[in-house]
Amino acid sequence: MPGSCASFLLGVSIVICFGTWSSAWGQSGTSSEYNVKAAFLFHFSQFVEWPAEAFKDASAPSTYCTVGDDPFHGALDEILSGKTEGTRPLRVVHLRGPQEVRGCQVLFLGAGEKKRFGEALASVNRLPVLTVGETDHFVEEGSAPSCWPLRRRWLEIRGEIEMFYREASIQRKLTFVILVTSLLGLSLACMAFEVYERASYRGAMTSELAALADTLGANSTASLAFNDHQSALDILAALRAERHIVAACLYDKQGNLFAEYQRAGGGTDCRTSSLQEEGARYESESVTLYRSISLGGETAGAIAIISDLEALQAKIRQYTEISAVVIFASVVATFFVSSRLIRLITGPILQLAGIASRVSKQQDYALRAVSSGDDEVGTLIDSFNQMLERIQERDSALQTVKDELEMRFVTSSIHSGCRLNQTRPARPAQEGNDIF
Repeated sequence: MPGSCASFLLGVSIVICFGTWSSAWGQSGTSSEYNVKAAFLFHFSQFVEWPAEAFKDASAPSTYCTVGDDPFHGALDEILSGKTEGTRPLRVVHLRGPQEVRGCQVLFLGAGEKKRFGEALASVNRLPVLTVGETDHFVEEGSAPSCWPLRRRWLEIRGEIEMFYREASIQRKLTFVILVTSLLGLSLACMAFEVYERASYRGAMTSELAALADTLGANSTASLAFNDHQSALDILAALRAERHIVAACLYDKQGNLFAEYQRAGGGTDCRTSSLQEEGARYESESVTLYRSISLGGETAGAIAIISDLEALQAKIRQYTEISAVVIFASVVATFFVSSRLIRLITGPILQLAGIASRVSKQQDYALRAVSSGDDEVGTLIDSFNQMLERIQERDSALQTVKDELEMRFVTSSIHSGCRLNQTRPARPAQEGNDIF
């Protein structure tokens, strides 16, 4: 996978969710934690298809490298002991530093190597190495410079999604959640079917090539025994009927090339291909099956059959197209159905929001929301109505008290005015007497 961004994407961190487990477990708890991490990493790597340049040769082991002083190295060594990745053996190497990463297929950086994340990702730049970090912010703390624009664009998209989610109505939010959940579920289901289809095809292809190799090997025993190259070539020439067969190589018991078949336009050279152990070797574009040939209980030679994977690739492309159509149709159907059914939930909530808005603007506490059920939304509406009723009762009580106070004040004012009117006429008469 050439290119620094491709290398980074291949090495994007798997933030191991078990990293936040409590350190108070003690030694036994820590050991179990790292065993789970190691098993998770091993199973995840089985879904990775390594490019041809990731290994020195077809028999090279798949190397898991660790950096950091933690129990993960021992746990990984225990988990991978005796296991294989296809036909490749697995080995675990503890590195003194991330600069020694060349030759690794998987690189694990412990939490203690946090300061060297940048150095580690610089070391794996342009290399097909799956890089795994143990901290929650592995990608942000250690980054591949050439992929900053990609990460920046992702942050922009995430910000737009968060803004949409904050400003959107509850109906749009629920519709969005339903669509995303449906899309995720359908995508995972299609991915699982694709993985199953790929595994099934590989198994069928291996069985077919094995049967073909056994048949050709049995027919070639006489040619090997009598050193008859021409008859061996004629036998291999029958592979022209199998369009997916790229080449076939027949070897004698010393491992030397005895006869070969090449499909028109094929570029495989049997002379440069070394004889391997029995079994199928899958690469990105082809599969090679090695089979020994026995005669009288002794090894008389071996045969290697190379087939392309065009049928598998065409099948996967067709399956991907069908999956895309199914996902699109399902999402559209989900949108139309959910946009109507979701009103059963959003209708009462929107009604409640409208009543609350009118109460706030008009100060009219006599308004009431209509409850539509006994669920949580119904309970919320009933509680809201009870709150309005209590506020209305208190408001009425306050208004009554206010009216009584005003009435008392008016009555008191009238009585005071009457008393003043009764005393004021006597003053002018007294003043008149004084004048005369």
